[in-house]
Amino acid sequence: MKLFYDTSFLLSYPSGIPVYAASLLNALSALDQTLTFYCGTTSVNPLYHLKLRAMMRRYCPEVKVRQYFRFLPKSFFQSPSLSRLKRSLSYSSGDYDLMHFTGSVCPPWIPVTDLSNAVITVHDMFTFYAKERYQNPFYRYVREQSEKQLMACAAILVNSNYTRNEILKFLNIPAEKIFVTPLAVQSDCFGRPADRTFLKKNKLSRYFLSVGALGTKNHEKLIAAFRRFQKTPEYRKGDCLVIAGHHHSPEMMHLIDGETVFFFENVSQEELACLYQNALGFFLISDQEGFGIPLLEAMTAGCPACHSPGSAMDEIGRDATLRVRPDDQDALVNCFAMFSEKPPLLRENVQKGLRIAGEYSWKNTAEKTLAVYHRVLSGDLREK
Repeated sequence: MKLFYDTSFLLSYPSGIPVYAASLLNALSALDQTLTFYCGTTSVNPLYHLKLRAMMRRYCPEVKVRQYFRFLPKSFFQSPSLSRLKRSLSYSSGDYDLMHFTGSVCPPWIPVTDLSNAVITVHDMFTFYAKERYQNPFYRYVREQSEKQLMACAAILVNSNYTRNEILKFLNIPAEKIFVTPLAVQSDCFGRPADRTFLKKNKLSRYFLSVGALGTKNHEKLIAAFRRFQKTPEYRKGDCLVIAGHHHSPEMMHLIDGETVFFFENVSQEELACLYQNALGFFLISDQEGFGIPLLEAMTAGCPACHSPGSAMDEIGRDATLRVRPDDQDALVNCFAMFSEKPPLLRENVQKGLRIAGEYSWKNTAEKTLAVYHRVLSGDLREK
């Protein structure tokens, strides 16, 4: 099978979509040796292509990629003198048996009519919500493009039943072309004992943990609840709140005091595993999650977890986690107190979480994805 597989998001590794693209590519390559991968980026800047090659070698070292393609329409180059360059840069869906776009949308200059053999992975539908920050021209354009592309493509992959239902809520998409292929944790280091050097280096002992980009996961509400918790009898002197993420919001940095609230950027997988395994408890109270990888990581590491209800995290956490709405400050304070005291309920939750986490693997994701590939090629997309 000749497969164009969109790896352009690796340029922004290690955020969520790049991790998905790399992890699934590795699992697909190991699962089916008959797949021939074609990968590339949309830029005409050669430096981006060199960087993508380097990222592929680093994060997908075992994957054999036949060719890197620049995604530009053949009509982009009109001059006959550029014919050789045109051949090397042109795009045609007919060159592949199937295409897989891994980041919710594909490049806008690819004609919708060229998506009949395309699979698109949709991670969430957050741009379809009527929040002020989603009403600028860019997000309106993304909504328009994604609606056209999802209608035209052969199949849609989603990470959860929640996202599947979100698509059906916002768009008139046939349900039979949407397939749930859950994610998995990026590394096996979350399930084995981690080196505690990171904790010693940063003088961390008793702490609560949250993982995610500062400013996008309701961290301001979590920090406010922690400040209230510090004033309760259950608070122990020296307890702190740790936030680990890949990016930060400058306007929120004033909430990070470096004494009881810490922020760590770009921690390694091993350091993150260490943070999970030794935390008193984990919080992920974002308004929406298309899956919630940090929650699954915490459960894999044996860390008691709390998340906000109403999104895909309910499918992962099930009966193994605490659920608190981000606006319920009293309930958040109680969660801090419970994590601090570690009652028997939390120990039971940890064991349930470990069992649930064992259901998820990238091999399983790859098997489900490959099954969709074959159904697209056979033209059989009826629900089974």
